[in-house]
Amino acid sequence: MRNLSLLFLISSLSFTSLTYSRSIRDYKSSRIERSVKRNTEEIIDRFRDEFNLIKDEFDLMTAKRIKDKIKSNPENFEVNREKNAYEWVISLAKKGLTLKQIELIVIQNIETNKYLQAGPEKRNTLLSERIDHQKKRVKELYLNVRRINERVNNSSDEFKNLYQEIKRSRDKNNEQIHSSLLKSLHKNMYIYALITNKLNTTLREGFFILDEMDKKNKVQVSTKTSENKIQHSTYSDKRFKSLSLSLRTREGRMLLRDIKISLAASLSQLDYYEYALGSFLEDSVLRDSLFLDVPAHIRKINAAQIVKSVYENYQSLLNSKKTKNAIELYKKAQTLIQNCAEHCDILNENEKEMEQKVDNIIANSFIFKYLTGDDKDSKKHFNTPSVIRDDLKKNFNDMTYGLSKVFGNTAGSDTFVSRRGKLFDLKSRDPKTFKRLVKEMRALDIILEKTPFRATDAFIPGHWGHVAIWLGTKQELKEHGLWAQDDSDLTDGRLDRLDSIYKNQALIKVEDDDDYIINIREVLDKLIKTDKDLEELAKDDPTYTKNNWFKIMILNGHHIVEALRPGVQLNTMEHFLEIDDLAIIRPNYCEQRNNGGKCFTKEERSRFLQNAFYQIGKNYDFNFDANTEDRIVCSELAYITFDKKELVWQTTREVLGMQSISPDQVAYRADEDNDYFYPVKIFFNGTELEHKSIYLTTDIFNAITHTNYDQVELMTGISANYKIYGIRKELFDSEDEYEAWLKDNNYPQ
Repeated sequence: MRNLSLLFLISSLSFTSLTYSRSIRDYKSSRIERSVKRNTEEIIDRFRDEFNLIKDEFDLMTAKRIKDKIKSNPENFEVNREKNAYEWVISLAKKGLTLKQIELIVIQNIETNKYLQAGPEKRNTLLSERIDHQKKRVKELYLNVRRINERVNNSSDEFKNLYQEIKRSRDKNNEQIHSSLLKSLHKNMYIYALITNKLNTTLREGFFILDEMDKKNKVQVSTKTSENKIQHSTYSDKRFKSLSLSLRTREGRMLLRDIKISLAASLSQLDYYEYALGSFLEDSVLRDSLFLDVPAHIRKINAAQIVKSVYENYQSLLNSKKTKNAIELYKKAQTLIQNCAEHCDILNENEKEMEQKVDNIIANSFIFKYLTGDDKDSKKHFNTPSVIRDDLKKNFNDMTYGLSKVFGNTAGSDTFVSRRGKLFDLKSRDPKTFKRLVKEMRALDIILEKTPFRATDAFIPGHWGHVAIWLGTKQELKEHGLWAQDDSDLTDGRLDRLDSIYKNQALIKVEDDDDYIINIREVLDKLIKTDKDLEELAKDDPTYTKNNWFKIMILNGHHIVEALRPGVQLNTMEHFLEIDDLAIIRPNYCEQRNNGGKCFTKEERSRFLQNAFYQIGKNYDFNFDANTEDRIVCSELAYITFDKKELVWQTTREVLGMQSISPDQVAYRADEDNDYFYPVKIFFNGTELEHKSIYLTTDIFNAITHTNYDQVELMTGISANYKIYGIRKELFDSEDEYEAWLKDNNYPQ
């Protein structure tokens, strides 16, 4: 009786425990199911907000199709399967793949799953279709590997030389990276990202088979049987327990080839990383240039995201169990195939060609040689990625940028402007002088100015406070090959160089001053809508300008490109002259003034003009770092436009490691007779100085630039007292302000 009571008690406890466990499991399952459904519904928001992948209606439709495929997989994903699919798709987005690529990979992996879920007869009918798809994968893989090999063979020395040149530039110039080298570095990343993005699509398709194996990840190859066996997993988050592939069947070889193609793509990606970027990414300064300073045309293809994904996961990619399993499988299969030549010779000529190409790619990979122990010396870059350091640097950059932006916008606002500039009304007050000034300007003239009546002037070291560049007239742009010689040449959709630049810029997304993303066309529209003449010109003659706002604005007097707080824009001379001092420094033309080789050829000047146009629409660089290309400050405009390697601009290394270039440091390139620039025009304290000779103008310019104001007064008779000299009623908004100014500054009545 006692035993029966004890048995009953145990049974009751077991039943209670089982019921409780089921309740907990059901609760967890229900909670997971709700979470998965919520996550899957949010995938479109993540594509748009986190990865910036949805830019138009077409992208939105692609994103919806991806979401639908996750939710309605032909085999009806279990809850855990749908959760895995969601996380897997997000991982593809993190690697920098486009929505189109993600959709392609999802579709192919669903097709692979359908194939492996089918019975032998159904698989046999689908075999030819899968082999045809493999042909496309191998063709794409082989094409990209050829691109890599051509670039490596032609540029392996170029990669090394670029690294050495950057190193020399930094060592010689106090950590400054020459702007031409910075552009080459970004170009390198751009090409790497383009090729890697294509390899990623090829890679993800075949490794799906390994991803879908259970924890033992068991794929077997054999030549002893002519039967392929697919054993499904008992785990809810995995599809297959094991695959037994017979190398004596076309199906077995096809499934093995899927894995080999992905292995070849993965190894090629790592090989190219080593050649093209490995050395650069070990350097924290260069890594910042690649990850934090991303020009818009590179940002458009998610290049930094692609490179960063490889960089941060390089060690795990090298040493991953999946890669090792694929290599072991490959080596074992190769040995078995060689030893059963007669029985394994079952492929047609197309399949043999595919196998040969893939085998060659794998065998020639130096990463493969390293991992298999064949070449221990071929791999040198094993530094642990500094993810924490990079994240801290990004956060710090963002913080300093934000604080500097708030301060700059506050100090630069009209609230802290004491009066008008002494040249603001030059056009109406002295039209003859104004017309002569504009007429004497030449393409690529650098314009320096000073505004002592603005609060920001006190925070800029030296005399000069701002830098801009004169782009020239339509005729000058024709002479430099940017504008078509004859407007009739632009019929039938043909573009000249300036049209191509504008078309490229118009596709780029840039951040506005309010930090929301707009198109450069909208940036220019803001300027145009404030100018009725421009608006009318655009309406009257949109044909030969092809609605190219660069051309429209230049035709209406917007010849000056300058970086202001809202960003880099085109302005008129009249708009620019809200200033007290003005200096024009002109580049030496080799055909006119060789100057011992310190001059610029016509071809170089054409490139400089293109560089200047490519800056329009960029954000203002509130971090004031010349070692960046994506955002620029006014003086960086000259630094990045005139990118001749022999021309080294003076910069200052700041406490935080940034490289700043001040307007005075731009001016220093014209304070000697034998340099690349020379001064041709000076207005000092609101008064034009007579240009008697280059030498006298250079002496006066040097005295101003080096703040030798007593010497300037001796040479010109003009006082450097900005508060008294040249003050007139028109510079103030009201009579009361004018009287208050006179009183505060003890102005003689």
